Amino acid sequence: MHVASSTRTPYTAPESLDLASPQNSSLASVVILTHNEARNIARCLQSLNWADDVILVDSGSDDGTTDCALEVRPDVRVFTHEFEDFGTQRNWALDNIEPRHEWVLFLDADEQCTPELAQAIETAIA
Repeated sequence: MHVASSTRTPYTAPESLDLASPQNSSLASVVILTHNEARNIARCLQSLNWADDVILVDSGSDDGTTDCALEVRPDVRVFTHEFEDFGTQRNWALDNIEPRHEWVLFLDADEQCTPELAQAIETAIA
């Protein structure tokens, strides 16, 4: 089911985040594997305002997942790959999406990245 537009908040990059500046870009790319996650994807993406490289690997959703993702966060990169199993999907992503960062965080569409987690990631890999 596609979430109504009135319940989604469009993505707005924080004013302090200058994506053109290497010192202000995030340290990790984020990959979200999806299949029919329209009801969850907005909350997930909204929790990733710290990330300058967010990638969706969708396995053929028919509920508007990718449209919802692009509406909430227009800079998300979307790839489609038929799902076999989670290991194969993750490995396909790593081999094909060309993440912009050395570190990659895999997040489920029904999860959110808390500010505390984002800070812990930055501290661990900085």
